[in-house]
Amino acid sequence: MKFHIPTVAWIFLSIIKTSNANHGTVRLVGGGSYYGRVEIYWRYQWGGVCDDYWDRQDAHVVCRQLGYSGASRAYGSARYGSNYRRYWLDNVHCRGYESTLASCAHNSWGSHNCAPSEAASVVCYTLSVYTRRFVAVRLRGGQRHYGRVEVYWSGTWGTIYHRNWNNYAATTVCRQLGYQAGYGYGYARYGRGSGPVWMSSCRCSGRERSIGYCGHYGWGRGSWSHAYDASVYCYNSLRYPVSIRLRGGSTYYGRVEVYYGGTWGTICDDLWNSNDARVVCRMLNFPSGGAYGYARYGRGTGQIWMDNVMCSGSESNLGYCTHNGWGRHNCGHYEDASVICSIPTPPRYTVQTRLSSGNLYYGRVEVYYSGRWGTICDNGWDSNDARVVCRSMGYSYGTGTQKFL
Repeated sequence: MKFHIPTVAWIFLSIIKTSNANHGTVRLVGGGSYYGRVEIYWRYQWGGVCDDYWDRQDAHVVCRQLGYSGASRAYGSARYGSNYRRYWLDNVHCRGYESTLASCAHNSWGSHNCAPSEAASVVCYTLSVYTRRFVAVRLRGGQRHYGRVEVYWSGTWGTIYHRNWNNYAATTVCRQLGYQAGYGYGYARYGRGSGPVWMSSCRCSGRERSIGYCGHYGWGRGSWSHAYDASVYCYNSLRYPVSIRLRGGSTYYGRVEVYYGGTWGTICDDLWNSNDARVVCRMLNFPSGGAYGYARYGRGTGQIWMDNVMCSGSESNLGYCTHNGWGRHNCGHYEDASVICSIPTPPRYTVQTRLSSGNLYYGRVEVYYSGRWGTICDNGWDSNDARVVCRSMGYSYGTGTQKFL
């Protein structure tokens, strides 16, 4: 006994000393540096992971724990060799955001019902999660100038999660595709993609030559639904003829709305002045108009299409005026721009008059215009108007004449 106890103790201590792994460390065996059978270190020993419920969510956690951006594949059935060691984990359920495989839900350590042929494996993406580089982009689900954004990373096309997605990020994508600018949409506006979601929380200035150079959360990090895929609508010119309408008022005054990219939107009141209002009112067939801000005729909804509009007053269409760019603004709808257009003075004509349903000197007044006789509405009708009618018919004016009229 005196001989065996120190010998056993020396062997046990040598095992501890010669292993550099910490509890919960993972490694890949039977393959290469970025693919293989998953093993995890626990109680000073390496053991396998059973493939029951094994999927890409679990594989993502393993690959990121190893310093990769995520997993391209999750395999079972001992793809990279059978596990003849013990199994440490079974029925693993990761949500995809865990920092280590050990922190995922699973059976208790060492509790399993697996055979050596049920070992779990992964294939990891080989590029760093934070690498910034030029990446190819394409649009799907729409047409050449609009659609769901997909980026090519680590040999696979994937989508972008719409968190922080805005017109600056969209402009970067559109410029990369050969357009001048663009505006961004979320919530899978042009359909849900498939495969990996490569990027989220993009932070672009709009001047990057590739979306891959924008700041973001990391390639393949997180587990996002394709219901939130980001999209863009690209365009080539800031000067584009638009339709306009007035809302919240009447035919000649109200909140100005423009129709662009298939959607009605408002205008921010920054720099909004009478020159801009004059262009709007002339488009609506009024001679001129006054400019108002601070949502004088109510707040709009949806897009704010234009900001910092600067018209000379001679433009034939509001879309030809200088502005920030379609959809690029720093405004809320409490800053929606409005106009009050000038109503033109009706032209003056010499007309014939007659009295009907009365006598020679009293009756209903009728006027002859455009080849027809017609009546006059009594809104605002008073003795001054009656005096004019009577004089045009050769009568002097007086109370009796005014009374019957």
